[in-house]
Amino acid sequence: MTTKFTIGADPEMFLKDNGLLVSSVGIIEGTKDEPLFLKDGVFVMKDNVAIEFGMPPAESEDEWLDKLMDAYDQLEGHLPEHLRLSCVASAQFPETELQTPEACEFGCDPDYNAWTKEVNVPPKAKQTNFRSCGGHIHVGFVEGTKSEFLLKRMGKINTIRMMDANHGIASIVLDDTPESKERRKLYGKAGCYRETSYGVEYRTLSNFWLRSPVMQKLMYRLTDDVLESMNTNYKGAAKFAGQNGKLIQHIINKGDVDGAKKWVHEVVAPMWSRKTIRSYEDAVKEI
Repeated sequence: MTTKFTIGADPEMFLKDNGLLVSSVGIIEGTKDEPLFLKDGVFVMKDNVAIEFGMPPAESEDEWLDKLMDAYDQLEGHLPEHLRLSCVASAQFPETELQTPEACEFGCDPDYNAWTKEVNVPPKAKQTNFRSCGGHIHVGFVEGTKSEFLLKRMGKINTIRMMDANHGIASIVLDDTPESKERRKLYGKAGCYRETSYGVEYRTLSNFWLRSPVMQKLMYRLTDDVLESMNTNYKGAAKFAGQNGKLIQHIINKGDVDGAKKWVHEVVAPMWSRKTIRSYEDAVKEI
C-alpha cells in the first residue's frame, strides 16, 4: 500500500493486584485534564477506575508496533511491582474499590454516531460496579497526500463508516467474549467516533487488540486498507458503506458473530490486501 496516514491509540486497561481488580485512583497520578507524560510522547492517566495510556502517532506498520510496545513497556515500568495490567473489555469491580469520587464519575466529552450524524446519548450512570475499557484508534492526515477527506466532516464520517465495515465487524469475530458482550450493551456501538483536528478517533473497539502483536498488526493493516480504498475511490467507498449501513450496524450492535463471519468472507476480505488477509487469519487462530 502507498497511502500515508498517521495512526495512534489511547487504550484503557484495568489494574490487578495478585489477581484482584483494583482502582487506579491513588495509584496513577495523571488525569484527563493533566496527563502524566513519561518518555517520548507516552502519557498515562486514570479514567474512573481504569488506566488509560497514549502513544505518539506512527506513520508505518513497524513504527506503530514499536511505539505501542514502548508505551506498554513504559506503563508497566511505571507501575508498582505488585500490580499488573489486565486487558479485558469489562468487569465487575469490588465495592471496596469504588469508594472514591473519581471511581463514581462517568461521562466525558461527547462522542458521535457516524450513521445518524448525531451526538451519542451517554449511558445513564446507575449505581453499579460495572466498568469497561475501550481501545480507541486515532487516524490522521499527512501533508502532501490525497487524504484531505480526513479534514472534512463528511470525509471523517465516511472514514468511520468504512472502519465499521472492516475493523468493527472483524472485531465481532475476534472479540466475542462475555466481557465484550457486556461492554457493547453500553459502549462501542457502530459508528462511535470523535472528530480531531488531524482526522478521527474511532471509538467502537474494546481493548481486545492489545492482547498480542498479531491483533495490533491487524489493526494497522485494516486501517491501511480503508485509507487506500478511500484514496483510490472515495465516492465508491462512501457509497459502499452507505448502502450497507443497516447491515453493518446490525452486525456490530447485535454482536452477530455468524453475520460478521459471512460479511468478512464474502464482502470485505476479497477487497483486502494479501497481507491483511494473512493477518486476519493469524488473528482468528488466536481466539
